[in-house]
Amino acid sequence: MAVADDSSGSTYMEKGKIHHFCLGHELSLDKPTVYWVNWLRAKAWYDCWSEEHILIPNEMNWTQLFFINKVKDWTQLRDFMLGKPGHVCFAEGQINMWQELSFQATKAFINAGVMCEAITLPNHS
Repeated sequence: MAVADDSSGSTYMEKGKIHHFCLGHELSLDKPTVYWVNWLRAKAWYDCWSEEHILIPNEMNWTQLFFINKVKDWTQLRDFMLGKPGHVCFAEGQINMWQELSFQATKAFINAGVMCEAITLPNHS
């Protein structure tokens, strides 16, 4: 089998043209159109990553605030059920879990180097 000769007689390999077959129809694109499409694709990727660069620190901040809010919620529930030791014990476990998640998330965000200024490392006991 001569691989080099396989495409020598094909019209889709004409010099200066790029042919695209879609749904049985042939579409011929010249090089400036292909460059324009590639430029638009690259610009779309750039815009997408620029947006992510803005969103990621905010999402890190929201994650941290979510964990802190859960600690406050469970603290309020614990204080509401002081007469029931089983409930208090469970709430204490939840408080410790959310505090640990908050601590680990903040530590990971700081190590990643994409730390939002609003977040500070919580006290870890």
